[in-house]
Amino acid sequence: MYTLGMMRPQTPLASLTAWASSTAWSPLAAVASLAALASLTGCPAPAVTYAPSFGSIQTAIFNVSCSTRSCHGSPSFKAGLNLEEGSAYDDLVGVVPETVSARNRGMKLVDPGNPDNSFLVLKLAGPLQPDDGGLMPQRNAALPAQAVAAIREWIKQGALK
Repeated sequence: MYTLGMMRPQTPLASLTAWASSTAWSPLAAVASLAALASLTGCPAPAVTYAPSFGSIQTAIFNVSCSTRSCHGSPSFKAGLNLEEGSAYDDLVGVVPETVSARNRGMKLVDPGNPDNSFLVLKLAGPLQPDDGGLMPQRNAALPAQAVAAIREWIKQGALK
């Protein structure tokens, strides 16, 4: 990066220092600056913890990876499934899937106490049968193994709200 009137490269830290000396500091500016500096220095983002509770799963998984406009959020609700906050639990727990192959095997989207009979787990981690459709999420990277493990454990514990 070059600055006006200078032909020497300016490092990100030098840019931040120059900006800081010309700007009145506020708490928000300080936080933003530290966040920018952390990203420039390659500091890793804080690790996400996935708790096996519905509230945690809704916040850390469904809200982030599933309930988008093009998937299981308004207005599309793919496969008739609404994973938005306030609707996801009732649309999942004890509900028979629309997918005929899963329905014919007696599966539920979430079968409390039985993650191996929960179509949600199969859609996230496999193994799927040919007529089950593809793994989810389709447009994003696969969920971390810890996220799927939290969902399995929540279901195993009875899928409580």
